[in-house]
Amino acid sequence: EQGCSVGDVFRTIPIDDPTYILYTGMDTVCTFRAAHCLDEAILEKGWHNQGLILTDHEDLINCIYMGARGMPVDADYLHETKAELEATEDRCKVAAHDEYGITSLFATAQLAEALTNQGVKLTELTATGKPKVDKAILSDLADSGNELASLVMEGKRARKWRTAYVDAILSSSKGIGRVHPMINPLGARTGRYSASNPPLQQLPSSTDQIRKAFVAEPGEVIVSVDYSGQELRLAAALSMDAQLKADLAAGINPMKRVAAEQYGTDYTPQQYLYTKIRTYGGFYGGGLKTLAKQTNGN
Repeated sequence: EQGCSVGDVFRTIPIDDPTYILYTGMDTVCTFRAAHCLDEAILEKGWHNQGLILTDHEDLINCIYMGARGMPVDADYLHETKAELEATEDRCKVAAHDEYGITSLFATAQLAEALTNQGVKLTELTATGKPKVDKAILSDLADSGNELASLVMEGKRARKWRTAYVDAILSSSKGIGRVHPMINPLGARTGRYSASNPPLQQLPSSTDQIRKAFVAEPGEVIVSVDYSGQELRLAAALSMDAQLKADLAAGINPMKRVAAEQYGTDYTPQQYLYTKIRTYGGFYGGGLKTLAKQTNGN
């Protein structure tokens, strides 16, 4: 009816459109009715916490303000980056075809066959009984110097970064030169903040290639801020673990102490990373299978 895509519909509808006003208001109406129905059960189970409710409401208002304000993006840089990523993907596709006979970087059967022909033993199988060549396996092979695995991972990464990040940011900022993300204070399954349209919390941290697309307002600067050991401090407060409390009070990094206990004082950076993965994975409910996969079985 509006003659545009779903992603553009809210940009084209007049703000005083009666149907639009009804649509936007119904979320509040439905929430009020649901709260009225659930109040009795919430009070009965002791889940009601007025202080927490007020804090959540304040957080939500701040998230709305942040999303409404948004931030500028460098569209020219994004288009340049998109071209670079496309070139990288194309180079990897051509090399995979010419050197290994693989017609697509996502052709897992061809990839498994090519790796097997190189003498690689693929011991893990998919649910259908075929050799598994997922990201973890390719990463291990690439780390051991396998050129085919490195080529496939590089090409797949270029494609993902282009479609999931660059294209998403360009689409969200189309015509206005800035993004207005949807920030949800309880959006993640772990109860943490989430940001979507575009997915700002998922931007690659290994390089600033994507993050450089976000620029400061004229006369302002962008500051990167992070809490120091936030989860560890919360864990100490909730568990009252004597060793953890003592480490934090003395300014000792508990992760380094645990890594030394596990691997010895000459632990490697990779072993330190495994220590962090196991610790934080445990905090957020990661099971044995998940932790083993994240640490390559270590």
